[in-house]
Amino acid sequence: MKFKVSENYKRRDRRNAVLAALLVVIIFVGCIWMLISSDSLLNKGIAALTAFLMGRYLPAAYRRVFTGEASYPEVEISEPDNEIRIKHNDTTISMPLSGIEKLIIQKLKGKVTSILLTNESFSDLRFEGYKELEQMASLLQKHNPDAKSKTANWYHR
Repeated sequence: MKFKVSENYKRRDRRNAVLAALLVVIIFVGCIWMLISSDSLLNKGIAALTAFLMGRYLPAAYRRVFTGEASYPEVEISEPDNEIRIKHNDTTISMPLSGIEKLIIQKLKGKVTSILLTNESFSDLRFEGYKELEQMASLLQKHNPDAKSKTANWYHR
């Protein structure tokens, strides 16, 4: 069964990326303006340091806004093959379902919000925003003994 990220989640994530990038740009421009218009050496130093620190995040913010659509992997759980395949940008990674060391299903108000998966070959995987996340959680839980899976009602990012 194939799972894709929902359009609603993509739209919300892109909006958050745009707002974060806008905030970084506003702070950066404000620091440059403060650097130019300030008479005090202390204010110029603080503005230069803050502009330098914010300027480092501008390329990352740009990449996140313009390549955000391509950063959502497609997940396929194959029951006959007993494996999970994660496809991202023409690269497919397969791992056996028996290789899952720990499975944490995070719920908020009785609804599955994310799945944290720890396996022996890749450290941690997080699935969030998929259309049929509850079905994905039940499939993963079905293939893992209860000792390996846990349902967390306290949601954390």
